[in-house]
This record gives sequence, C-alpha cells and structure tokens, in this order.
Amino acid sequence: MTLIQAFGRITGLSAGQRTSVADIIALMRQRNDLRKLTPSQLHDIGLTEADVTKELQRSVFDVPNYWHR
Repeated sequence: MTLIQAFGRITGLSAGQRTSVADIIALMRQRNDLRKLTPSQLHDIGLTEADVTKELQRSVFDVPNYWHR
C-alpha cells in the first residue's frame, strides 16, 4: 500500500476518486469565504448562521458527498 492509498483510507478518500490537493484547497477557500458573509448575504442564499457554523466545524477531509462517487 502506498502512502497516498493509506492517506486515502484514513480520510475516506481514494485515489480513484481523483480528489486532488487543489480540490481540498478550493474547499478550504470556499469555507473561508462563507465565514466572511454577512447575515444579510446568508439570508439571500438561504443559509442561517447555524448552517455556517456547522459547515465551518467540518474537517477539511469532510468533503461533499459527490466527491465520493
């Protein structure tokens, strides 16, 4: 087993899913941008502050479900 395969098993990702470091960095940036939105902006996109708090508490390896297909 390679280091990448072992890392994938630990994080729930696999090499076959083609999740790259760039994908993980993009997810981190999106979550950071979400943190910066005002309550009014959150309302406009249909989110509550509780939704944002829950999302921001997720691990960087807790990726969207569609990445696991």
